[in-house]
Amino acid sequence: MDGRTLRVLEYPLLLKHLAGHAASSLGHDLALALKPFTDRRDVESALAETAEARALLDLPGGLPMGGVHDVRNLIDRASVGGALDPKGLLSVAATLAAARRLRGILTAKGELAPRLADLGAQMGDFGTLVARIEHAISPDGLINDNASENLLRIRNAKRRQIRHIQEILQRIVSAGPVRDMLQDPVITIRNNRYCVPVKSEYRNAFGGLVQDQSASGQTLFMEPQAVVEAGNELRQLEFHETEEIDRILRAFSDAIAKDARLVKATITALAHLDLVIAKARFANVLHAERPETLLMAAIDIQEARHPLLVWNALEAQRETPRGAPKPLPMEEAVVPIDLWMGTEFKSLLITGPNTGGKTVTLKTAGLFVLMAQSGMHVPARKAKIGVFRNVFADIGDEQSLQQSLSTFSGHMRNMISILAGAQENSLVLLDELGAGTDPAEGAALAKSVLLHLAQQGALTIATTHYAELKEFAWNNKGFQNASVEFNVETLRPTYRLRIGVPGASNALVIAGRLGMPQSVLDTARANLGTDRLALEDAIARMEESERRANWAAAEAEKKSAQLDAQRRDAERELSEQKDRRRAATEEAYEEALELLRAAREEANVLIRALREEQHESRASEAARQRLQGLEEVVRAKRPRPRRKPTHRISANEAPVPGDSVWVPSLGSTGLLVDVRKDEAIVQAGTLRMTVPYSILQKVEPDLVHAEKPQVTASSTALGLHAAQNVSTEIKLLGLRVDEALAELERYLDDARLAGLHTVRIVHGKGTGALRDLVRRFLREQRDVKGFKLAPEGEGGDGVTIAELA
Repeated sequence: MDGRTLRVLEYPLLLKHLAGHAASSLGHDLALALKPFTDRRDVESALAETAEARALLDLPGGLPMGGVHDVRNLIDRASVGGALDPKGLLSVAATLAAARRLRGILTAKGELAPRLADLGAQMGDFGTLVARIEHAISPDGLINDNASENLLRIRNAKRRQIRHIQEILQRIVSAGPVRDMLQDPVITIRNNRYCVPVKSEYRNAFGGLVQDQSASGQTLFMEPQAVVEAGNELRQLEFHETEEIDRILRAFSDAIAKDARLVKATITALAHLDLVIAKARFANVLHAERPETLLMAAIDIQEARHPLLVWNALEAQRETPRGAPKPLPMEEAVVPIDLWMGTEFKSLLITGPNTGGKTVTLKTAGLFVLMAQSGMHVPARKAKIGVFRNVFADIGDEQSLQQSLSTFSGHMRNMISILAGAQENSLVLLDELGAGTDPAEGAALAKSVLLHLAQQGALTIATTHYAELKEFAWNNKGFQNASVEFNVETLRPTYRLRIGVPGASNALVIAGRLGMPQSVLDTARANLGTDRLALEDAIARMEESERRANWAAAEAEKKSAQLDAQRRDAERELSEQKDRRRAATEEAYEEALELLRAAREEANVLIRALREEQHESRASEAARQRLQGLEEVVRAKRPRPRRKPTHRISANEAPVPGDSVWVPSLGSTGLLVDVRKDEAIVQAGTLRMTVPYSILQKVEPDLVHAEKPQVTASSTALGLHAAQNVSTEIKLLGLRVDEALAELERYLDDARLAGLHTVRIVHGKGTGALRDLVRRFLREQRDVKGFKLAPEGEGGDGVTIAELA
């Protein structure tokens, strides 16, 4: 990529913002050095990595990059035989531990992020080495006693020697004859030797070695003769301690050097991962989307916002002092543009007044291409971008009022370089093409440059003030006009890009709005000539037509949004009504079920008591009658599971009032009473409801009654005859879970009343789900003493034998 183009498009500034999202200097340096790829496979891979990192960042815990350090210099030092200090070893250990942690996360999320999982596989597992270093070195960089057995032995001996010396010195400073010789009765250390402060006049009388003296010379810090030998032994132990620490540090350094290649590969993978995560975080900040790469040199971006303008708008929001007026939100501060080219036309000519919007369009297009080819997502609603081998830009200060010869010469030098390098897969961005010289010559030169770039097959976006180029773009195949909208009422640009509409100069209109005399304006129009006036009038009419069309589209969209909101409100109200009905039904059933449980308990107590009095027959009959009434109440209130239609639907025949219909939301049939526009009134039993007509299905009249469940007293009664003839086995095969548990509950009631002590429950093997639910249900029954599997020859896992109290 052309270096000057990268600077002109402010790509380095974009990379600076990207680098700010890196967690370590490794990723920070890679971000600043990032260059766009020119191979489509590399671009696709980089974009996919960013997308995977964004997906992982959304998960709980994200991708923690804590503990990663740039330890490349430390690895190099260890590789050439150098010993690392404790702080350096801790940095290496922390980095390798972070790599191990990240490798585990990436491996576990391989299905969600396959490319990052491959990156994690490039990281070595140095768990043992990290554990040894962290065991030997404390977080503050000190070597622990248990770093080695020899070090522990030396330090224990050293501590004993220090206590011995301190005990001797304590006796010395406490002795009466010596106390007068001391400035203070304290023990101190000088030159790593234990001393006491002796008055200078008692130097010879005290006896010992002078290790230091005070600034005034009045105090000598002397090592008494009694501890000199012990001090020498202590120094010897300290020497051995230093030797052992050096040996430990060198051993760790050698271990790192032994695996230096894998360690460096791990750090390289960590640096790349840090860069990818920085791209993901930056994309989240910019509210960016992943662009789709195209096989051809083309651009199709919708609601694209200049990334640096987005960043500035977000920064302004964050940095506004409390109490200060809040800046515009990003969505309003940065106007989005739609830009497409490369299929119907490859050269886009943006004309119009000097409002600044044209240059923003050029830089947005250029930066989007550079970002996409660098693996960054772009701040747009949708983006499809080709992969370009080169991007060229010649963008100057279009706001300048002076265009000197040197400036024109500079533009020409850039243009010559661009013409020499532009190819079929190049993107060329030219700002104020042909400016800085005579308008006639500038326009002629601009046409020639555009034709040359078109012949070379480059994708070109150019801005200009020259009116001649508007007609040129209309009359040449592969060229298209565009403009940045300008509001002549407010004299302010809207920054909205309009492709297919050339920009009117608006100079005379603006002058008139500002108070220019009408006579001057008339003379200026006369000097323009009829052809130029006709062109400007045509452009003005086109702009007015477009404004009206946009207004009509906006109104239609607003009404559509209102209708969508009303529909959502109606659907929400219907859903809430269903929820309320379902909650009320379930609450009533629970109340009835509680009554039934209490009645069962009372009946069981009564039966047991009457059995003891030999009055089982009469008491059982009374209990059964009472229980029967309660059971029927519960059965009536119990919510029925929604059934699928089992009827035959009349094909291609819309129901009319009087027809029997299937209502899916109710799970049953009903009678269609009336149809009002899109709604229908249906009578289902005692319930009359209004439902959408479109959901109804006409059913055959002769099948309606066949669907209704036949409920009789005999099906719910728990009379004496049923109890006396109850089987010792129940089969639940083929039933749904709710049906099976309901049948089992009724069967156990009958079994208890019939006085059965052991029953067989046949539920089948299958997946084991029904078996587990049956056993869980049995555990909750107070009068079930226990249960077990049937013997292998009597059903095995498919049968549970329950023992009743």
